Amino acid sequence: MYNDSQVNKSAFKNLLEYMGGMQGKSRGEKSEEAVEFTRMYKEWDSKEEKEEEEGEEENTVQFDGNNFEALSAHQKRKVYKRARQVYDVLKE
Repeated sequence: MYNDSQVNKSAFKNLLEYMGGMQGKSRGEKSEEAVEFTRMYKEWDSKEEKEEEEGEEENTVQFDGNNFEALSAHQKRKVYKRARQVYDVLKE
């Protein structure tokens, strides 16, 4: 669900609605996963320079849940934004 090339914006929105109704262990696991991806991004962001080199090529690596460090800065931000949305839905 964090890979925007596999789950488009519309499908992700529907997934968030579905996840809002999750209960029990599944809800907790997905919330913890979102927190972990958020933590990974913030840790990376604190180490990186704020400005990316102009003309940086987009990385073609697709996020699979285990290869966060291999992603481009742009892809990392996308994963972070989706993780925040998932967490916000599940924390209620």
